Amino acid sequence: MYSRIATLLLAASSFAIASAHEATTPEPSAPDQIRVVSLNIRLDHRGDGENRWSKRRATVAEYLAAESDVAGLQEVLPNQWEHLRADLPDFDGLFRVRHANPDARDEACPIIWRRDRFSKIDAGTYWLSETPDQPGSQSWDSSLPRIVTWVNLRDLETDTVWHFSNLHYDHRSAQAREQSSRLIATKTADLRGPVVVLGDFNAGIDAPPVRLLIDEHGFADTAGLKADKLPGTFNGWRPEGPFPHIDFILIRGPVEISSAAVAPRVRTPSGGWISDHFPVATTLRFLPTSPPHRDRTP
Repeated sequence: MYSRIATLLLAASSFAIASAHEATTPEPSAPDQIRVVSLNIRLDHRGDGENRWSKRRATVAEYLAAESDVAGLQEVLPNQWEHLRADLPDFDGLFRVRHANPDARDEACPIIWRRDRFSKIDAGTYWLSETPDQPGSQSWDSSLPRIVTWVNLRDLETDTVWHFSNLHYDHRSAQAREQSSRLIATKTADLRGPVVVLGDFNAGIDAPPVRLLIDEHGFADTAGLKADKLPGTFNGWRPEGPFPHIDFILIRGPVEISSAAVAPRVRTPSGGWISDHFPVATTLRFLPTSPPHRDRTP
C-alpha cells in the first residue's frame, strides 16, 4: 500500500531526531507493550515559510516510524495523507476528512498502525454534533465540523483488542468542547478492554472537556503529572515557552502506563520544530488478568 520515503530525506532528518528527543522518549516496545503517539502535524499552509510542510515532512515521518506502533494525527490534509502513506510503508491507516464531501480538501484526524503488529476489526468516523452520523454536521456553536476517527485493533502479539478514538476539538466554542467529551463518553461507555482517547483537545488539564473524561468517566491522563507541572504542547512556532498543554493521551480499562513522554522537542534538520504542536507519546501495557474485551462499534 505504501512506498518508501526518499533515502536522502530520511538520512537528512535522522540526526536531528536522534539528538533532539527528550530523555523520556519511550524505548522500543516489548511484545506485551505498545507505543502510542498523538501529534497535530499542522496543516500544509504555504504561509508557514520555513515551517511549511515540505520542510517538516521527512522529520514527521521518521519520528512516527521510530516512536509509534499506533498514532493519532490531527490537521492532516489529503495531500499530507498521501505523503504519509508513501513515507510510512509499514503502517496501515484510516482517513476521512471532516467535510460532508469525503473528497474535499479538508482536515482529517487519521489513525495509523503497524500492520505487522495489528489487524483492524472495525473502524469509522463520527461527527462531534447532535447528529454524529450525519457527515459535515456541527452543533453547540462549533466554528467548524469536528470529528472523531476510531478503530478497534487486535494486537497480534497478545490477542488483545484495543480501542482508539482520535479527536480534534473546536478551537473557539467551550460548549462544543465539553459536549464533544460527553458524546465521546457515551460512545465509549460500553467498551471493554483498553480504551485510548487521544488528540488535540484545545483545552488544558483543568478544563471541563478533560476533567469530565477523567473525573466522571474513569479515564486517566498518561502524562500522570500535576496540572502546574505539565510541559506545554502547543508551541505556535515560538522558540521558547511557556507553552499551553492541550494535547493528551487518555486511557481507561485494563492497561498500565510503562512510560510517557510529554512534548518531546523534535527538530527538523533546519532547526525548526516538527510542528506547531509537540508530539505526546506513551508506552502502554495490557493487563492480562482483566476480563476479555467486548467488541462494539461506537
